[in-house]
Amino acid sequence: MNLKRTIAAFGVAALVACPAGAAAKGPGHGGGKDKAPQSVEDGTGGTGGKKPKKPKLRTYEFRGIVAAVNDGTVEVTITGGNKRGRELERERITFDVTDAKVKVADVNGDGQRDLADVAVGDRVRIQVRVAGPISSSRVVPARQLHDKGPAKPPSDDDAPKGDDDAPKPPGDDDAPKDPGTETPPAPEAPAA
Repeated sequence: MNLKRTIAAFGVAALVACPAGAAAKGPGHGGGKDKAPQSVEDGTGGTGGKKPKKPKLRTYEFRGIVAAVNDGTVEVTITGGNKRGRELERERITFDVTDAKVKVADVNGDGQRDLADVAVGDRVRIQVRVAGPISSSRVVPARQLHDKGPAKPPSDDDAPKGDDDAPKPPGDDDAPKDPGTETPPAPEAPAA
């Protein structure tokens, strides 16, 4: 029985002490309804106690042909990429590759794989991670540059087919024939 009385006494004491303790701390310390603000504005529009949000970074992947190589930058004519990269097709964008991971074959034979091995006309894949949109008017910092070698020259197979305006060589089978000069087909021999 004494145990029950002791627990009840502690419970009553706790109920009496909580409201008195909260009122004793005053406003702004977790007490009643007259709570003071927890953070103060610092005059810049943000709150003094909170960190500003980081801008959302977006990944762009570009495929293209190198148009120019300068000291630390590469100008690329965009031919494709991911969804964001394809939006800039046919644009000429300058990429800063000083801090980028460059993957290229050692073309010049100096023992190093660097920007000196990238040449005009090479096919490249570039990855960029930036906040906001990309435009051709500014230099864009690149994360990765992967040089895939020189672009393939167009082959005869890539030429348009069915060009009827092209001159035909003599002896072409499609040329009209004079019916008087045609030779009849040879008769077939009976099978024995």
